[in-house]
Amino acid sequence: MVKSRNFLMGLGAGFLIISVILIFHDENRGITYHWTIDELKKISLEEGYKLYTEDELNQVTIEYEQRLAECQNQKNIKEKEQEIVFEIHKGMDTYSVALYLEGIGVIQEKNLFIEQLNDKKLTRKIKAGTFTYVPTMTMDNLIEMITSGK
Repeated sequence: MVKSRNFLMGLGAGFLIISVILIFHDENRGITYHWTIDELKKISLEEGYKLYTEDELNQVTIEYEQRLAECQNQKNIKEKEQEIVFEIHKGMDTYSVALYLEGIGVIQEKNLFIEQLNDKKLTRKIKAGTFTYVPTMTMDNLIEMITSGK
């Protein structure tokens, strides 16, 4: 019993001594290193990153937003220039026409289209034919076109 007690005390003392040694052996403990901008840039470039100062980041952000706006403007111009030629066949009902126009991108919401036709009492006035839709057209222009046959 005494032997195992001495053994356990020796083992505990050994753990304590090792712990103290490891604590004092840690060379980086409590040391704060202050990186310079040049050192950070060098390390980040080596890792494949780029560091920006606040002014550089603001400039990059402005340039990005300008390019994004230009792309959006070009997209809007292209969308406005694209005409959609479509054909309404004889015997198509209002729902079929609305579903078809929604499917080809002429209208966004078939239910709104049907509702407007109902409000104007034009659901039975849709003409068969080939029509050309221009994205600048309003819903009223579209309804006028397909109900007048022009």
